[in-house]
Amino acid sequence: MTFAIRQQAIVDENHRISITVDELPPGQTVEIIVLAEPSRRRSPLPAIRKAAAAGTVPALSNAEIQAILDEEDAEHASRSTGH
Repeated sequence: MTFAIRQQAIVDENHRISITVDELPPGQTVEIIVLAEPSRRRSPLPAIRKAAAAGTVPALSNAEIQAILDEEDAEHASRSTGH
């Protein structure tokens, strides 16, 4: 039976995507399919920008990343509509 997992990830400045899948053993062969929704170009997240300057990358959950992106989208929509 095929095992499927769905995660969101952010492409870093080196065009890399990194995910962690605890359900799979090391050495397991996998097929990766990337689905990217067209979106406006985003500036680096503040937490990522700060961490990059320090030479580290913070561990953010998918929910934390989505909350940050939702907040950014709401701010963008607010500026666009003038509200």
